[in-house]
Amino acid sequence: MLQDMSRDDSRRREEDLMHQHGALRGRNRNIDMTRGKPSAAQLDLSNGLFEMVTAANHLGVNDEDYRYYGAQSGTPEAKAFFAGCLGVGAAPVSSARSRAMTAISKSVKPWALI
Repeated sequence: MLQDMSRDDSRRREEDLMHQHGALRGRNRNIDMTRGKPSAAQLDLSNGLFEMVTAANHLGVNDEDYRYYGAQSGTPEAKAFFAGCLGVGAAPVSSARSRAMTAISKSVKPWALI
């Protein structure tokens, strides 16, 4: 379509699009296009988590200070909880922080090569 337009038609098209764009911008709308932004109701689901660990209660079963993210394979409490959910022993369970995307990418990567 664009490649078939004359230079004058192309300039008129550009002017028309710029006019439409200016009209939209003139509405002063704020549109948040953030991918995956949760709603307030979804965020409210995690409110109880903020009450679970306090300044006075931040040590784990091994006296590890959970304010520091040093437990690379997950806290013993988290491992025991998920082991119970999965019906396995705690040893094979890893609950390492925010590494879900890393784990997914490592498990999917071989398939991407096919």
